[in-house]
Amino acid sequence: PQNMVLSLAGDFDLEQTMQKVDSLMLPANPGAAKKIYPLEEGQPAADWLEEEFNVSRPHVWIGWRDAQGVGLGPALLERWLLSSLAIDLVLDHSSTYHEDLYQRKIVDDSLSAHFSCDSDWGYACVQGVSDKPQEVVSGVREAIARFCLDGPSVEDFERVRSASWGSVISGIQTPAALAGSVLNSLLQEYSPFGILDALQNVTLEQVAERGRQLFDPAQSSVAIIKPQS
Repeated sequence: PQNMVLSLAGDFDLEQTMQKVDSLMLPANPGAAKKIYPLEEGQPAADWLEEEFNVSRPHVWIGWRDAQGVGLGPALLERWLLSSLAIDLVLDHSSTYHEDLYQRKIVDDSLSAHFSCDSDWGYACVQGVSDKPQEVVSGVREAIARFCLDGPSVEDFERVRSASWGSVISGIQTPAALAGSVLNSLLQEYSPFGILDALQNVTLEQVAERGRQLFDPAQSSVAIIKPQS
């Protein structure tokens, strides 16, 4: 129980609900389990991997690994936010870099990108489908290098920040989504709706610097799934 959080949202009687929860709750009995984590190097395990699988077209993944985590709490929230904004600025479908790749027929609508992290790890991932995976890798890396050199414009930064704000608000429009959002923030030890405060205070310079840190070529790796021979 000491590792659990309960988040409820909806039309219910709070007192009756908590009585029911208390009747089901087992007494806390902390154990003495020892957490053993394997020692990992700070670099990707491989630069380039290719495998054959039962697919009709090649699938391409390009990843960037964070050398280390930042723990839980506001630092984790900030890392996720800055990384996600940087990825959107360079590879979201509304970005000029993505539009250039699309017009040159290097990528298509299958291209997507995201950032994921926890207390002791984090990575950015770009994925798509293409008959010319090497061109996708080269094109994406070229776009990212240009972004890291030039940095985002004020207009693009404000556009992406506004879009992120709208996405957060639209993502908590149902009781289930609202409860899930609060639950996630409590488990990761930052205040509920802290993402809105973070979005309000984030600066263009912070996003540009995070982009240069995140898209370190030495921390990058490629995986390609090719159709079976």
